[in-house]
Amino acid sequence: MRAVDRMIFSATLVLLLAVSVIDGARNPILFLFFSSAFLGLVAIWLIFCYRSFGAHFATARTTIVLTLLVLWLLLTWFQSKALFGFDSIDPYSSETTLYLYAGYCAAFILLIALLRTPTRILWLAVVITGVGLIQTVFGMANYFSGQTVFGWAPTHYAFSRVTGSYINRNFYANLVVMTMGFPLVWVIVKSRGSGLFRNSPLHRQGGVDVLVLLVFVVLFFGLFLSGSRAASASFVGACLCVILLALINKRIAVRRLSLYSMGLLAVAMVGKGMLNQRISQIPFDATDRIEQWKVTLDVAAGSIFTGYGAGTYESAFRTRTSGDLSPMTYSHAHNDYLELIIEQGVLGLLIVSAAVSYVLWTSLLKMHRSRSLTRKKLILSGMFGVFAICLHAIVDSPFQVPANAWFFVALLSIAFASSEVSFGDNNVDVKQKGVF
Repeated sequence: MRAVDRMIFSATLVLLLAVSVIDGARNPILFLFFSSAFLGLVAIWLIFCYRSFGAHFATARTTIVLTLLVLWLLLTWFQSKALFGFDSIDPYSSETTLYLYAGYCAAFILLIALLRTPTRILWLAVVITGVGLIQTVFGMANYFSGQTVFGWAPTHYAFSRVTGSYINRNFYANLVVMTMGFPLVWVIVKSRGSGLFRNSPLHRQGGVDVLVLLVFVVLFFGLFLSGSRAASASFVGACLCVILLALINKRIAVRRLSLYSMGLLAVAMVGKGMLNQRISQIPFDATDRIEQWKVTLDVAAGSIFTGYGAGTYESAFRTRTSGDLSPMTYSHAHNDYLELIIEQGVLGLLIVSAAVSYVLWTSLLKMHRSRSLTRKKLILSGMFGVFAICLHAIVDSPFQVPANAWFFVALLSIAFASSEVSFGDNNVDVKQKGVF
């Protein structure tokens, strides 16, 4: 069964690599294939591997998270079938969205079942960072050369901004911000000198830190050259959250030189050119978006508890009877929390928020108590990406891009698995008094 388990893990990494190349805004049908692939891999693992590795998977923490995910899928299914009063104004869209949501849940279940060793978690972290690096290098090649690389570019837009393989710079920037957490945390976070880490390879191999810093710089340039305001703001917000979490932990410290270097780089880059021009447009762009949010809230009030059905935002928005946006319509709310409320109501928002919050809170508790620096770094890295996309979702629709949503699931699974696996610290945790 070990051979089957290894093949499933390899196939999962390949799927995550492939899903990032396909832009959800242009090829939505292909993502149904990826949902099928993740569901198929989960089925194979349960049939052939559960008996051998189920003890790792069957924990109380896993049961709680899976229960919340099942409730979310049941809500979506009830809406698509008009069961128990949960009706959808567009059953076909809700059925399609249900299948996509099932793919997200399948990917999470598969990853927490497979990530049973630190090596596997690190492999997934390398793949996620590599995806961001590949997208950035490809996008910068198009941008600086002014012509297609390998005979292809997503649109002519790729020559004025770095977009990777995405047709929208904000979606590309969101992916890059999520992948930046690993090199960022790996460089700025260190041990406070505990003997447990004094002889670790990270202390002896300074070249590794230099390489990781170079990867971060490349990703940072790609983010800046995308010109995405929301992604840049979410990057800053995620940095502040992660640095705060590191500072309040007694066993880790933040390298000041790294922080100063990144701060100077950010000031130098933001101080001139592209992003300043984008920032100057905020007052003009914000007017229409705020008006859209007001109309969205008015529409949501008509079915505030259960929503209008998963995947039905555009149809629901067309039912509005007031607002200054007529006859304009939108396919997404530019705020994923409002979109979830209008589609699945406050009930859906509470279920999804509870699942994500529970994973993050329990992972944070484990990080605070653990002696392993590697565990702390991986949990912080996963949280960085989760914080970034959640902040971005306040003013945009990053979760509506299936590729980015799957990477969010992968980051969440890293935070979850890193708090379950032993990292060679004899599984001994310390009990500390403090915030947690």
